[in-house]
Amino acid sequence: TTPDDIAYLNALEGFNLPPSVQAFYAHHDGWEGFTRECTIATCYSLGVGHVQSTLKESAPEVAENTLAVADSIHRVVFLDLASPLPAGEYTVVDYLYEDGIVDRYPDFVTYLECSAQARREHLAAVGLTSTA
Repeated sequence: TTPDDIAYLNALEGFNLPPSVQAFYAHHDGWEGFTRECTIATCYSLGVGHVQSTLKESAPEVAENTLAVADSIHRVVFLDLASPLPAGEYTVVDYLYEDGIVDRYPDFVTYLECSAQARREHLAAVGLTSTA
């Protein structure tokens, strides 16, 4: 992802993506299989709204004022645009379609770190190792 891609997304979405999300996309263009079941959207997918469309269809009750950034068959991770935080961040919400909100994180980096730690713990519990 290039700085021009991020600038395009900012213009397309009508607001600046949080610094934590911009930092992620400055180094990665999505992340397939980030967790056991969740994939972080590519810059293109964010731009054309693939993940946001799924959220609107599967959980319209939470789709207002959000930007979905990751999903799977069972869950979606989105920015809660109705709750801006200091320094341009938004709360990141992990949402299961069947059960509702699983967790909230103060920024995208914290979501990434907590999810990676949970993955490492799961792998250790089943006797495997992880490079994440």
